[in-house]
Amino acid sequence: VAVKVNPLSHYTQQPIVTMTGECIDDQDIEIESYDFDQSLLQDAAGETVVQETLHSHLLKSNCLITNQPDWGSVEIAYH
Repeated sequence: VAVKVNPLSHYTQQPIVTMTGECIDDQDIEIESYDFDQSLLQDAAGETVVQETLHSHLLKSNCLITNQPDWGSVEIAYH
């Protein structure tokens, strides 16, 4: 069996909605914790106002019945 995975950008002419904003899928990050950490929100309400739209095509969850992965896309706009 051979499988080829193409990036979503290969399907711009297909009836798939193109998400707005910046795609964060290629960010060079390292996840240190998958739990809620309130300290990350410290000083989040500063004077600088940020308004942006970000999206990712790497949203993953596992089916509660089969434990098989489900993949999706998510778009977040905030200010």
